[in-house]
Amino acid sequence: MLFDETFSKCFELSNDIPKAIQYEDFWVYHYTSPDGFMNIIQNNGKAKLWFTQYDSLNDVNERKAFEEFFKEYCGRKKKEKAFPAVFISRITPMSGSDVCGITRWTDERLLLEDGTESPVVHARQAECDTYLCCFSSDPDSLAMWNYYSKTGHYEGYNVCLEADSLESNSGFGKGFSLRLVKVVYEDDEKEKILDQLLEPLAELFSKEDEHGRKNILSTVQSVINHLQFSFKNQCFAHEKEIRAILRVPRANKDNEKVFERKYRQKNGFIIPYIEFPLKSGIVKGATMAPLIREEVALKNAQDFLRSRGHAAKVTASQIPIRF
Repeated sequence: MLFDETFSKCFELSNDIPKAIQYEDFWVYHYTSPDGFMNIIQNNGKAKLWFTQYDSLNDVNERKAFEEFFKEYCGRKKKEKAFPAVFISRITPMSGSDVCGITRWTDERLLLEDGTESPVVHARQAECDTYLCCFSSDPDSLAMWNYYSKTGHYEGYNVCLEADSLESNSGFGKGFSLRLVKVVYEDDEKEKILDQLLEPLAELFSKEDEHGRKNILSTVQSVINHLQFSFKNQCFAHEKEIRAILRVPRANKDNEKVFERKYRQKNGFIIPYIEFPLKSGIVKGATMAPLIREEVALKNAQDFLRSRGHAAKVTASQIPIRF
């Protein structure tokens, strides 16, 4: 097969990678403490989210869960002789990478045929730090409220955000990468996704010379990089997690930080994070966990939102818990 044909096919397959874990519903729900809720809500209808460094979340196997599953997957494919042996031998040692494709707008302008100008985008591969912000697809989850149970009753809120609006903060052309994905828990679904993405590449690999194979292996690396924060252990399935993955270059060309890296502490553990500002109007509602004095709590939460310029409505959890 000609290299150009392989390159074209790999490019086509690369576009299928994000679709495999794409979240397609309208809303996402961010469960948080009362302090977290107040930190999210900003003045003038704006909001900000805290993105936590991936290895400082509650799951100690972040990223490792994917790498372990991927190696087991490769072992099964080798035993079943489902993929060419040389393909398996080349992809099995692969692991997640901190390198991410980053695009940035420049001051240059490209003159189009119709006489209009278009900004020029420069793309580059950059070593990045990865930060995650976690959501759920469940608007009223007892399992999620349990994370905010204190002194005999439930505390906390979930903030409803429009998924499309969140993704509109995408970093294309802005010097960072932001992607919203659904988390995969079931092993059967994980295997199905890998089969969907890798089977066409394995077939191409057996027909190519070494020059073409390098491009195929680069596409496999893209598969790994996209999925490495999307596979989690089945014990977390109750969370029904949707996550925003923020990749930030460690420094730009002038060695200036793109985002300010901050730190907080939880249970004595120092946690790096980034405050990420969102567009006005992205908060579409909030739900309050079961609380004592529910009527007063609802009124005060609604007053708080209005005082910050948010028209969103606060509702109470419908889960029938008394204490």
